[in-house]
Amino acid sequence: MLTMREILLFFSLKYDGDWEKIKDALARKEIVNEDEGKELVSKVKCNTLTFIDSNYPDCLKQAYRPPFVLFYEGNIDLLNSRKKLGIIGSRENSDYGEEVSNKIIDDLASKEKNITIISGMAKGIDSIAERCAIKNKMNVISILGCGIDVCYPSSSRDIYDYSQGENGLLMSELPPGIKPIGSNFPMRNRILSAVIDTLLIIEAKPRSGTSITARLSLENNKDILCVPCNINSPYKFNNFLIKEGAESCLNADDIVQAMNRF
Repeated sequence: MLTMREILLFFSLKYDGDWEKIKDALARKEIVNEDEGKELVSKVKCNTLTFIDSNYPDCLKQAYRPPFVLFYEGNIDLLNSRKKLGIIGSRENSDYGEEVSNKIIDDLASKEKNITIISGMAKGIDSIAERCAIKNKMNVISILGCGIDVCYPSSSRDIYDYSQGENGLLMSELPPGIKPIGSNFPMRNRILSAVIDTLLIIEAKPRSGTSITARLSLENNKDILCVPCNINSPYKFNNFLIKEGAESCLNADDIVQAMNRF
């Protein structure tokens, strides 16, 4: 007889991590052939964490559509870090965005080494921020919109490798082998917004993936800090958020102050 844990894994694999389909299969008590189930589950070579495991983090249990299964490599205990800072921004970053990211993270590392940096390993600000955190030997969590056996983008291979070590965590709710497609990333962003304590937006355009993560973070009652941008630049979303009540971030001290509220 399959355990409940094996059933969750089986449905996640069968339905490619689709939350609605997994929920539906559980709700209608879909019958699982024991031999088929065990065979499919046995093919998973990475680490897994299911909703019913004792070490499934509370921050995800309280999230919108908490993942039934997380596939991961690296240090899963980082999800329970006391200070988790999400850093996101445009994939087509400006020189200003890169400069600000590196300066803030360099300064942050000298003031608060125990902050864990969380992002999506994407081209642009995400990878710039994670790469700078790695340079400073900080803890890094990379949350993917594809299977964890898929390094996307390929240019982030250094981040991908570091995230599988003791000071990193590489994770996805999508089973191994799932390719990165556009519809995966908003679902990935809901996980990022649930896991973080505070969100730092370096620069972003309206109607972007960053704006989705910002909205989800607000719904999760997370603090949002934004780097002010030139009013003539295309990255107007930061200034809009500041106008609407987000905190402006001028330096690492602003982040330390925000995160010490917890």
